[in-house]
Amino acid sequence: MPRKTNPLSPIGTQINTVRMQKNMSLGQLTKDARLDYSQLYRIMHGSSHPSYESLLRICRALQCTPEEAGEIFGQTNYRTPDPGELEEELAA
Repeated sequence: MPRKTNPLSPIGTQINTVRMQKNMSLGQLTKDARLDYSQLYRIMHGSSHPSYESLLRICRALQCTPEEAGEIFGQTNYRTPDPGELEEELAA
């Protein structure tokens, strides 16, 4: 019997889109973002609400542009920082 997979949440879809554009494996993303696989899986499938810091780590690991990071943050309840703020946050 085929394994049933949960669909990606809106934030998971956005993270996955950027990850695939950057040609990065899920394993590499978990390593670079310093998240364990189960935590990233829960974020991407909507069973866990990511912290602001976790989102920043994901965006840094993906080397997101401020616009890409804004798209990811736009899928959360957090206030989406303006591109200038995001540029500073991503560089930190």
